[in-house]
Amino acid sequence: MPKKVEEKGGPGPTAASGRAAAAQLMAELRQPLTAASNYIGTARVILGSSRDSQAETAVRKLDMASQQILRAGEILSQLRHELGENEV
Repeated sequence: MPKKVEEKGGPGPTAASGRAAAAQLMAELRQPLTAASNYIGTARVILGSSRDSQAETAVRKLDMASQQILRAGEILSQLRHELGENEV
């Protein structure tokens, strides 16, 4: 018969500590997403005053990037909701 292996160091992380780690990770991810969104907004303002076709293309690409940042933020919000975190 195989011997039972005893755990050293006690039980693994609890659900509460897992939620706390997830909350910390979400907060860490939101900061660069917010910064990127701000940079995109500034670039849009700068390029928006130009009537150049390349500038218009760049603005469209910035809009696409902004949509992806919003999507990432929504995913983080859904995750926060699923974890039951009211304040993250």
